Amino acid sequence: MKIIQSKRFRAQLSKIVEFITEHSKDTAENFKTSFLREQASLALCRINLVDQKALTMIKLKISYSRVS
Repeated sequence: MKIIQSKRFRAQLSKIVEFITEHSKDTAENFKTSFLREQASLALCRINLVDQKALTMIKLKISYSRVS
């Protein structure tokens, strides 16, 4: 699975890190590093066929909800 970081995602992550930095710069850096590490590990996960079907159903539900 490939995770794409959009400009919006990066901007929102930056805002979160800036907010945390107001309290502690070290905590903000640890948060960002841990978050990106977890995101990378998710990208390495393999999704089995059942999970792919479930993911498709979730996407369809989200698309349907947006149209309704």
